[in-house]
Amino acid sequence: VRLVHEQHRAETILQCDDLGERRTVAIHAEHRFRDDDHARRRMIRGSPFEMAFEFAEVVVRKDAHRRAAEARAVNQRGVAELVENDDILLAAQRAGACLHDHTRVEKIEADSQNGARKFRLRTARGAITAGEVILASGAYATEATPALRKKIIPIGSYIIATEVLPPDLACELSPRNRMIYDSKHFLYYYRLTPDHRMLFGGRAAFFPENENTVRQSAEILRRGMITVYPQLRDTKVEYLWGGTLDFTLDLMPHAGKINDMYFAAGFAGHGVAAATWFGTKLADMVCGRADGTPFAKIPFPPAPFGLRSGNTWALPLAGLWYRMLDVLT
Repeated sequence: VRLVHEQHRAETILQCDDLGERRTVAIHAEHRFRDDDHARRRMIRGSPFEMAFEFAEVVVRKDAHRRAAEARAVNQRGVAELVENDDILLAAQRAGACLHDHTRVEKIEADSQNGARKFRLRTARGAITAGEVILASGAYATEATPALRKKIIPIGSYIIATEVLPPDLACELSPRNRMIYDSKHFLYYYRLTPDHRMLFGGRAAFFPENENTVRQSAEILRRGMITVYPQLRDTKVEYLWGGTLDFTLDLMPHAGKINDMYFAAGFAGHGVAAATWFGTKLADMVCGRADGTPFAKIPFPPAPFGLRSGNTWALPLAGLWYRMLDVLT
């Protein structure tokens, strides 16, 4: 089994001209990319980087807008047909974005220059000053943003992919080639890939993703796959990966400002659509074209101690509770 896992952190700085005023906006984002090119293209949708790229595309309104529309095209299997990762990066750069990856933000401090409120971001590669900051770190919020971090419940989601299946078996498993998911708390979601592999994912366990939990989840998901499709009992699993989703206590997405910094979080696995919309709204707010979003009016409760990002010792207990609910309901 090939473990596909690479930690990728980024501090993205966007500079653009809007209404004659030059702005510098820091977008604090972290995500974990898989290490093969195909997987990397697939992972970008719904990630924190999506908001960064959407912000550049919306603000500048150049040919990046067309590329964003292309990236949002969805085929009949419900899978986003994406442009190459490099194409997205180039589109953002042509729109005026300065991208600084592998630059972990270690601290954000309020600052002032000539009476104007600013932010000083200290990173692993130096410090910068920004007029606005967008927090787009999702489940990967760190100690650099404690006010947001304590509101996030990080829950892992994991996927396995089988070897290529014979065409007749693939047709038997999914005659209409649909995306399928169930309604459990520990849900499964699955479909066939274009090359006839079974892609099978789910909340294998309530713990954030790391190398060990990804491997543990592979066997859990394989057993689950066999309960759904006994025909795959002898089928090999060739790929596995995982990521951490940002849940909130009320299971709602939230956006607005926290400590004078813009944020959007709580997509809970629905970031393909939500992050694009929220990225557009945050861009409008930063550029003064909107006062806020309806989600900013929803109270954003903190996560209970033991469930919040950075302190997750109680997540396995929450997992047991939801497993019991699945059995009883």
